[in-house]
Amino acid sequence: MAHYTEHIVRILYEAGDDGLRLRLLSRHVFNAVNSFFEPVERDEVHKEVALYVPAHAKGLHPLFLKCSHGVYRLNRRSDEVRKILAAMGITAEQDASLGPVAADPKQLLLFGEEDFD
Repeated sequence: MAHYTEHIVRILYEAGDDGLRLRLLSRHVFNAVNSFFEPVERDEVHKEVALYVPAHAKGLHPLFLKCSHGVYRLNRRSDEVRKILAAMGITAEQDASLGPVAADPKQLLLFGEEDFD
């Protein structure tokens, strides 16, 4: 199951804070790992994802957070999730939701404050 972890994290990262239903998540994982040369069974992928995600949505530092019945989202505050995202090339600077990033407030303005005086 460990080889599906990166796929699950990537898919839930792309889904955002709304999360995804477990069935839809397993379908995306199936599409990501299934190929002509290495076919996998859809039911097997769903079974593994359905066991893995809820099991890792518990504890002090879960990888996933349960939004509602059957809907999970990524716990972007988890150190393990940050490591996986970093391995995929996504850093805290690219994803503001991973934590506070020191930025110059004037860079965030469309127009400088002097334009409104």
